[in-house]
Amino acid sequence: PSRRNPSFETWAHFPAARDRLFALLRRRRPRGLALVSGDVHHAEIIGSSLETCGGFLEVTTSGMTHTLATSRLTRLLFPPLLRFFSSHRPHPAHFATDLNFARFSFDWDASPPVLSISI
Repeated sequence: PSRRNPSFETWAHFPAARDRLFALLRRRRPRGLALVSGDVHHAEIIGSSLETCGGFLEVTTSGMTHTLATSRLTRLLFPPLLRFFSSHRPHPAHFATDLNFARFSFDWDASPPVLSISI
């Protein structure tokens, strides 16, 4: 069961929308799907074990100008909250609160093409 983080928007706050998206993915079964989101003032990479749609990768990135670590107060408060509300991440510490951006690299010569993501 997913715990709802009261400080950030998460899928746990929108279960009906999440269910609709996952139903669409189960019907269409896209291969190599990567979802990109932002504006949460931290970064994280989330993998889905949704086996019926082949799984997918979700990348959240934001914070080229400001992050949760911008002020002393948020630097103290939010990393522990992100570790506590971590059921959607493969590992509780798979997040970054410093200034960050995501880099997407495509190897179009590979068969099938390969996407590499780094934060």
